[in-house]
This record gives sequence, structure tokens and C-alpha cells, in this order.
Amino acid sequence: MAPRFVADESHPGIPEWGAYNDLRREQATALDEPSKRPPCPRAGPLSPLLRPPSPPDLTPERPMSARDNDLIVLDRLLNRADSEAVPHILAAARAARYLWQCANAVCGAHNGRGQWYCTGCGWGSKGRPIGDITPSNYEVPKRKWAALRRALTGHFAQDEQRPDAVVFDYQDGPGWRGAQVTAMYGGRAEPIEGGFRDRDRFEDIGRALDGLTRFEKPGHHEHMRIVLSA
Repeated sequence: MAPRFVADESHPGIPEWGAYNDLRREQATALDEPSKRPPCPRAGPLSPLLRPPSPPDLTPERPMSARDNDLIVLDRLLNRADSEAVPHILAAARAARYLWQCANAVCGAHNGRGQWYCTGCGWGSKGRPIGDITPSNYEVPKRKWAALRRALTGHFAQDEQRPDAVVFDYQDGPGWRGAQVTAMYGGRAEPIEGGFRDRDRFEDIGRALDGLTRFEKPGHHEHMRIVLSA
């Protein structure tokens, strides 16, 4: 197979450019002969401090986002890097705001931009343990918030492990009852399929969510979080 080489003619008539093209021709020939290819350095197992987020699993129902593309490119860079280069690549990614590093001293995991919670320990992107995020531009009545916490705690009481927190992301639908719901177990996030839309099935939770909606209807992309752990 002929070498993959195209001469650079951007500076015709310059002797040095001929030497440059000769060098590129030699490099192309070497790349086409496996025995002459330079070994590709690869990083060994990364410590949790340096481990980046995993690239996404894409499906027709889940098209690629800008964040997904960032993680795929970073994954390729890190897989081609040696162990000395990895910290520098991650530092550059943090400086460019493609990644943020968990501020938890016992975690330090890297997370992609747009990730609300650390995938290593569940701390928030602001560098603090998770706490409540109440909805509305006004202070939510304490009794309404307590009713939701009580209903959720009762719902998960029979589970082997109770979530640390439950997250609601509102897009559309019947107020907060139509929100997408995720249960947080430390750094593990488990979506709850269908959320709590069914008022008959989730009577106490539905009543509490409807009470918050009557206080103030959620806005598009509004985010709410309620902590259940002691």
C-alpha cells in the first residue's frame, strides 16, 4: 500500500520546504509499516483522584450532547497518554471547564460539566455535601416541605437501602408530580421510571407534590432536591 502522504505545496520554491516534505514522506512510510511504528504509551490503572468520568452509552433515544462529546474526546486523549501526561490533561480539562473535581477530601473524582452531583461520593458541584434545594422564588412553607420528606421517607422505608436524597427535575406535566425523579445513593444516581405521576399509586407523595405546585407552579427546567438521610 502506498504511503499516506500528500506533499505540502503551500510554500513552493523554498528549499527548506522540500526537506520538510521529505521528512513527512519518511514518517508516512514508517506509519504504514507496523514494524517501524513507535510504541504507543498507555497509562496504567488510574487512581480515583485521576479517574475521569466514563464516556456515555449512546442510543437512538439518547443522542449525543456537547457534554458527551467532551467526555469521549477526553477518554481518547487519556487512553493515548502515559501516566505522566494524565494529570496535565485533566488539569487542562478543569481549567477549560470541561471537568470539575470533587472537593471532598476523601473522594476527588472528576465529573463532566453539567453534572450536578459527584459520581464518586454524591457531593454537589459547589463542593459541599448535598442539602435541600427548595423550589419557588418564595420560601416554601415548612409544613409542605416536611410533608414531602415524610411521604418520601415512608415510601422508601421498606427498601434495603434508603436514598440519601431524592431529586426532581421539572420539564412539563402536572406540576411537580410530573417531574423526572432520581434517587441518590452517594455517588450513584438511579432514575425512578415514571416518577410519581400516578396519584392513586403514590397517594401521600402525590398529595405533597400537588401541595407544592399549588403554592407555586414549577418553572421549566426547575430543580428540586430533598435530603432523606439522617
